[in-house]
Amino acid sequence: MSEKVYKWHWDCGRQGDLEGLFVATEEDVAAAVGKEAYFGEVLGKHSEVYGTLEEKEFTVLTDEAAVIAFVKEHGPFGWNPLGYVRILCDDCGSHMAVEEEEQDYWCHDCEERLCYDCGKSDRHQECRDIVHYDKRSEVPA
Repeated sequence: MSEKVYKWHWDCGRQGDLEGLFVATEEDVAAAVGKEAYFGEVLGKHSEVYGTLEEKEFTVLTDEAAVIAFVKEHGPFGWNPLGYVRILCDDCGSHMAVEEEEQDYWCHDCEERLCYDCGKSDRHQECRDIVHYDKRSEVPA
């Protein structure tokens, strides 16, 4: 799981572009490819920037330790799309953005990834502990 410095670029047509320089592992980037990312209205009111991340949008710049350390300390620069990947709630189907402050949950009994509302609903009161987890990682064991 070696880290690398990645450059990412998204052409949003006449609205503009999103780009970023960040540190990630190949596994993290591979896990994000093919998933939907949602940035909101980052290019102006009613812009609603979202879409599916593609492998061609990511470029490895270097795997040099000194550069990685610099980017980790002072970056990321621009947008890191890995933080904007959307995940679906297995119960209600609503989208959850990875960077949302709102918690989400994993229900061990139902083996479901749940949004905050579903995790607190009556449907899961009888289940074993519903745990909070980092949405960027795999579900808890």
